[in-house]
Amino acid sequence: MFNRITFLLGIFILLLIVGCGQGGGVTGIPGPTGLYPSNITTTSFILHWSPIPEADYYTVYKDGGLYVSGITGTSQSITGLSPGRRYRMTVSYTKDEIESNQSASLYVTTSGTTETLSQ
Repeated sequence: MFNRITFLLGIFILLLIVGCGQGGGVTGIPGPTGLYPSNITTTSFILHWSPIPEADYYTVYKDGGLYVSGITGTSQSITGLSPGRRYRMTVSYTKDEIESNQSASLYVTTSGTTETLSQ
C-alpha cells in the first residue's frame, strides 16, 4: 500500500513540475511573450503578442479554453465578451506540429459594468 501511494505521489509531483496544468504543448518550449491588450470596449478587445520568427501559427486561449487556432499574425480580436468582466488570456505557438507551452497569463477586464436585475 505504501509503495502505491508513494508512486502515485511521485507521478503527481512530476506532472506539477512538467506543467501539466498549464495547457498548451507542455513541451518545455516557452510560449510567446509581450502580451498586451488594445481597443478595450464593453464586449471586445484586441490581443497582441511578440512575434516568434520560427512559428508556423499561434493559438489563443481564453479562460483556459481554446479560443482560436491557426493565427499567422501577432494579434487577434477577442469578441463576444461581457461588460465589466475579467478574462485570462494566453497564447502558444506551433512549429512543425509541436506546440509550445502557453505564455504567461494576461488578465484583461472589459469596460462597462455588469448590471444585475432586482425583482
